[in-house]
Amino acid sequence: MGLLDFLFGKKVKLEIPDKNGKLVKKKISEKMFDELVAQGKIKHVDTVKAHVLDPIRGYYIADWLVDDDVHREDVEKFATPTGELYVVIAYEDGKPQTMLTEKEAWEKQRSIFDLIDKGEDYQEQLDAHISDLKKKINDNELDLTRPPGRYYTTQGPSTGEFDPLVWEASTLAKVSLVPFVNGFPRYAPIVESNLMEAWDHLMTIAMTGVAAHSRKILSDPQAREELKRSLNNWWRAGGEVFEDYYEYTGLRTTKAEAPWAGVSAMWVADNLRVHSKAVEVLKRNASRLDFINPLAAFMNMSFGSSEFGLSHYLGIMALEVEKEMGIDMGLGTNGTKKDPAKKIQALAELFESFARKTVELIAERNQ
Repeated sequence: MGLLDFLFGKKVKLEIPDKNGKLVKKKISEKMFDELVAQGKIKHVDTVKAHVLDPIRGYYIADWLVDDDVHREDVEKFATPTGELYVVIAYEDGKPQTMLTEKEAWEKQRSIFDLIDKGEDYQEQLDAHISDLKKKINDNELDLTRPPGRYYTTQGPSTGEFDPLVWEASTLAKVSLVPFVNGFPRYAPIVESNLMEAWDHLMTIAMTGVAAHSRKILSDPQAREELKRSLNNWWRAGGEVFEDYYEYTGLRTTKAEAPWAGVSAMWVADNLRVHSKAVEVLKRNASRLDFINPLAAFMNMSFGSSEFGLSHYLGIMALEVEKEMGIDMGLGTNGTKKDPAKKIQALAELFESFARKTVELIAERNQ
């Protein structure tokens, strides 16, 4: 190769390891590059940019080597004209399963990740729903005539610091399955498997954990013991199952910067999948990212922030019921009347309304 080629020829950018193994960028002439390839000293490698959605790591971008990280035929089938791949990761028996998808389908999943990560746009949607429900209350259109069923009770005497939190989580868990089945047919096999009670237990513990994490108390051993005590007051195995939840989520969020709600949803899905009563279609569905992500979004939107979510919603709406309908909702409004039956019915309407609206919002993002 001549000096003029070296000085003025077309350049090729390379990344090569230095003596310490660290990649450094170098420029060589195109002619030298071709000679080194012909001599077998360097190898020309194709790369594609992969946009990855992972329940553990969240969203990230990686450069994948064609024929090493991904098959060339898959690149030809799924890569965009700009050389980009869209990837979702699901976990089965704790092992990641990689799926390539079209950009449009991937973007639907990404919108759910946004809800998991930061509750994006949710406050605006919830405020609009609160306004609509307030109008119903003001017009005396809140349905207090139908029986609320077995799910609703007024809170009994509080014996633990976190009893109110567990009560909120357990009540929401019980009313959330119907909206999920209506909005996402992939959850219907939970009913077919007769795992409604398991859903109640798992969702209660997971949402209690998400709430505790958002309050930054999970790292406090004393607070965890108080949480377990309240969970035992609710269900005799609650504290023991919470230990399994805490170990599962702690292990996976320590290894990667994963959304706590995302890992909590994986814990629920994994336990449903391996349950002895789970039908085959539930086992398959519970391994899918589109089963886990809506659960994670629901948990985060309900308990992932003190600034919005279920507690915020109940506080506003229960006070509105007190003021407009004269029912004592336990918030200390003067001049309200004691009516336990109507209080329970009002709570039923508020919990069901919150669950329904939240699932509807998640389903809209998934369309």
